[in-house]
Amino acid sequence: MQVQGSASALEELKKAGHRMTAARTAIVDIVLSAGTPLSAQDVSTALVQRVVSANVTTVYRELDFLHEQGICVPVTFADGVQRYESAALGHHHHLVCIECNAIQDVELPHEELHAAEKLIEKSHGFTVLQHALEFYGRCEKCRA
Repeated sequence: MQVQGSASALEELKKAGHRMTAARTAIVDIVLSAGTPLSAQDVSTALVQRVVSANVTTVYRELDFLHEQGICVPVTFADGVQRYESAALGHHHHLVCIECNAIQDVELPHEELHAAEKLIEKSHGFTVLQHALEFYGRCEKCRA
């Protein structure tokens, strides 16, 4: 299931016969509207702000479920914290600020990355199945 917005995702889940609890509905909306990868703790905090009751175990289960359904994907940065973002974003890379922990999406030329993967395969005899690329530094706000 590849969906764009939370309304589409919720409709697809309903069509597939899945229960639509208040927590699930809110978590879908939180993750898909965030604009940045969110940890389970971030999602829990957002649920509290929306006055939706769900314990952390439920949040983890729901995030795993949404990943299985193709609604969100996990991403893990150098800090080891697993975060989730919309699967509809497709493959992309991230800029991570080491000062304020802000995360921005960044698009890189697909052709150049594909060429690098082919070079790796040729020079190292290594078949690249997937890759993750993050850049760590200071964002514009923190550099000022």
